Amino acid sequence: MPRSARVVVSIAALLFAMAIGAVAMWLFVAGQTGQGDGGGPVGNPLERFTISGELPQAVIPGTSVPLDLEFVNPHDSAMTVVDLRVTVRDVTAPNANTALPCTIDDFIVTQAPSRFELRLDANGSSTLTSARVPLANWPTVGMLDSASNQDGCKGATLVLAYSASGRLQP
Repeated sequence: MPRSARVVVSIAALLFAMAIGAVAMWLFVAGQTGQGDGGGPVGNPLERFTISGELPQAVIPGTSVPLDLEFVNPHDSAMTVVDLRVTVRDVTAPNANTALPCTIDDFIVTQAPSRFELRLDANGSSTLTSARVPLANWPTVGMLDSASNQDGCKGATLVLAYSASGRLQP
């Protein structure tokens, strides 16, 4: 390979490595956790169940991460879960300050479709994966990509909250 071609390849490799390093620096939302529970129709608090889950990877500006939630039905009857909602309840951002803020408003949740419905066996549990819910129907958590410096969100931790309604099957 001629020397000029080697120089071009070397420069391209260096630029690629720098780009990977820059992306790695943006991997900031470290520990996303959430817990929640759902309730039944008004007047029927016995139809409770739990929802839990964590994001499988860091959230970076301009991207969203699908959330594979787990649902647990503690009842002796099958249950149908509907009206799933995910919210960012809190953000702990150790690198945030007045010049570099990081708030709930930096994050966005795309909800499961309004037609979301999941059937749980009696005394059973299921994740969205095991229930074969298409990935396009999972809720996602993302970070907005704003024009301002978002370094205040590096190393941030999100607290997610989950809610849904459940109906026991006769």
